[in-house]
Amino acid sequence: MKALPKTKPKVLFGKVEGENRGPRMDALMDPPIELEDPLFWLRDDSRNNPEVLNLIKEENRFTEARTRHSKPFQQKIYADLLRHMKQTDAQVPYLWGEHYYYSRTVEGKSYGYICRRCGSMDAPEEIVLDLNALAKGQKYLDVGEWSPAPPAHALLAYSVDTTGYETYEIRFKSLSEGIRKGWEMRKLTANVACNDLIPGTSGSFVWGNDSSTIYYEKLDASHRPYQLWRHAMGTPTSEDVLLFTEDDERLWMGLDKTDSGRFLVLSLSGKQQNETWVLDLENAEGPIEHSARQLRLVEKRAENVRYSVEHHGEYLYIITNNFKGRECLNSMLVRAPVITPSSAHWEEVFAYDPAEQLKHLTCFRDAIVIHGRAQGYAQFWIYHPPITPCRSRSGKNSDEGTATLKKETHRKVPITHPESVYCVHSGQNRTYESNCFRYEYSSLVTPRRTIDYNLLTGAKTILKQVEVPYYDASRFGCERLEAPSAAPDRRGIPLSIVYKKSVLPEGVSRPAAPLPVFLTAYGSYGACNDPSFDSNRLALLERGVVYVIAHIRGGGEMGRPWYEKEGKFLAKKNTFLDFVGSAEHLVSQGLTAPDRLAISGGSAGGLLITACLNMRGAQLFKAAICDVPFCDVLCTMSDATIPLTVVEWEEWGNPNESAFHDYIHSYCPITNIRPQQYPAILVLGGLHDPRVAYWEPLKYVKKLRENLTADSGQLLLKIDMSSGHFSASDRYKYLREKAFNYAFVLEQLLIFE
Repeated sequence: MKALPKTKPKVLFGKVEGENRGPRMDALMDPPIELEDPLFWLRDDSRNNPEVLNLIKEENRFTEARTRHSKPFQQKIYADLLRHMKQTDAQVPYLWGEHYYYSRTVEGKSYGYICRRCGSMDAPEEIVLDLNALAKGQKYLDVGEWSPAPPAHALLAYSVDTTGYETYEIRFKSLSEGIRKGWEMRKLTANVACNDLIPGTSGSFVWGNDSSTIYYEKLDASHRPYQLWRHAMGTPTSEDVLLFTEDDERLWMGLDKTDSGRFLVLSLSGKQQNETWVLDLENAEGPIEHSARQLRLVEKRAENVRYSVEHHGEYLYIITNNFKGRECLNSMLVRAPVITPSSAHWEEVFAYDPAEQLKHLTCFRDAIVIHGRAQGYAQFWIYHPPITPCRSRSGKNSDEGTATLKKETHRKVPITHPESVYCVHSGQNRTYESNCFRYEYSSLVTPRRTIDYNLLTGAKTILKQVEVPYYDASRFGCERLEAPSAAPDRRGIPLSIVYKKSVLPEGVSRPAAPLPVFLTAYGSYGACNDPSFDSNRLALLERGVVYVIAHIRGGGEMGRPWYEKEGKFLAKKNTFLDFVGSAEHLVSQGLTAPDRLAISGGSAGGLLITACLNMRGAQLFKAAICDVPFCDVLCTMSDATIPLTVVEWEEWGNPNESAFHDYIHSYCPITNIRPQQYPAILVLGGLHDPRVAYWEPLKYVKKLRENLTADSGQLLLKIDMSSGHFSASDRYKYLREKAFNYAFVLEQLLIFE
């Protein structure tokens, strides 16, 4: 193999002939400017270069040697993590078609089982997918999606990734119902479940109206879903039909089906705009009828206009940030007739309320659940639309009625929750005709509950609370505080805090002495780091550590403006200053001290941590975990051949443009490393990570080592050679990695037991 060059002295920013440098040609720097990148040689897209692999292995051996002394401590933490896991457990069953589906785990098995019972839970169990069998002989396994084919659920499709690179193969399996009834096999070849394989997909797929046809996405060279294909079961993939290609590299293809089952939904989503097409599957039977159905545009894409679509009755219900030219940053709900869905026909359902963010919908025959946020927390609202002809997934109509919106009578009703600091998200809702909405509830001290909410009466039924062995919730407390940002505007930043009551008997506001604190955040893409329960956190809490989540700008906890106006593009530094301000506030209030404060973040949260380490170093922090850190922002965002780069230009800005280049240069972690005292730092990565390539943490560590002063803490790098962005897929290996990380932090905080 040809050796990689040890240097690439110049990286170009700006206009380069023959390369994609951004859509705004007039804004590109011309002539381009140059930046030295002496560590470029560490990049190997094939992940096969022996020189680079040996260097990674050398780093791993160094980390192993430096942490060997803590093996007994790691094992003790692992035992604690395992002690709080109910290793044999089962999910609450949910009805899907005529079957009750659920997943379960078995002690000693690394992966779960997806199971079902026909008609009732008293029927014999059928294992739909045995993930342990799928993982046999593999170092990594992720099942992206799985779905039984309508209407009889006799054939299963599922997508599998065995490398961590997030490229999936779609496989098929015949289920017992089809074998018993022969229903599917009359239409398909006998060996269809063995012979039909679809490689090189995004992992996302949708069945047509029956088991004859499946739709799926393919990836482009930069790992972006960009093509929609149709596959007729029992035919070779060489005969598959291309239905749509998205050439704009800023847009990411998504594939779904409406809750009613009537429409396939093709979404083309970017950070600043999107476009949606629908395909009516109603009454389609067999590949010929499916091939006759055509995609239909809902509303043409436009800059800074976003919308999403669901179906109810004879209307498409649409959440949008722009209604008749009026910006609605937190979005509002409108609707349009199925036959005329364009914005010219959009009708307001509720007046825009800037205090409430609307995000997406779950539709039932008799109600619509609106998902959103209010006052910093996730929220659900129940809306009963006017009576319309509502086709179910069986294609039958319900009673006819008026479709007129009566503004004086229609309203949305929030679901209330028992705690002031909490987290909710949707559960499994697979039955359109159901009168119950299932959701999951937890808090920093309350393990996850599965709840059915009656859409007609408002009654709640707790179906299950996850059992956490050896856990007593009464021993722990949680609070929400506010810290001033270190940014010039001093914006108030919410902090969610959980602790053992014995270390803070009078609460967070009255600490007797500085305590060890573990502070974490994310702060990008409008993602929300909500205060949910995590049993793994108990290994820290029971050792007296206070756990803090900072809901910084760039995230979406406080609504869309928290992200779009105050935490991205040329406002991105707010994210870092919010985190620094949160840490400083915890110190100034006496809750902790710089020598007792550990910080952690992953991916874009790793960018956050590495940026803040450059800003304050060991002056404010004692230890840091940088998990798959996106730390080479400037160089990565200049290169459109790297996965996600073009899509991400609408998150960070395009450094090929002067204004964004200078701004990103001013905070890019690798670019701004300087000689100073850094705290102890553990950097983590995955060799097959397509989102944050392994060379980013590797380059970061190599450059940082050259700049550590003699009084800096230890710097360790650990690259998982068999995983991608999301760490180990084996649940026991994942806990061992968590124990390793916790042991590193706890030792820095002088906690050794």
